Amino acid sequence: MEIVENSASAQLVRADGNLAYAFNPVVSLKGGLNVSKFTKTEPLAKLDPNVGAQAALGLQLGRHFAVDVGYTVMRQSGNISFNDGADNLKVDYQLQGLEIGLNGTF
Repeated sequence: MEIVENSASAQLVRADGNLAYAFNPVVSLKGGLNVSKFTKTEPLAKLDPNVGAQAALGLQLGRHFAVDVGYTVMRQSGNISFNDGADNLKVDYQLQGLEIGLNGTF
């Protein structure tokens, strides 16, 4: 049974919210929750959004430039039907990994 199409990329949308604490004007720590959803990649687009989390260490490198290095976990779950609905597969899908963010302020 093939679950994922043979495509070069997937489309995913993520919304997140964070709380941050600045130890000093240069170093900060942030953490928060996210909700993500595959949008057009079948059959993954059939999965429902779920709550994930992220945490990062931030460094202010100048007045208008900062970098964040963190770890992110995104989750989706749901049922995927195969063979015209005769077979159902319960899926809990998790993406996780290192995330590097470049931030500019104006």
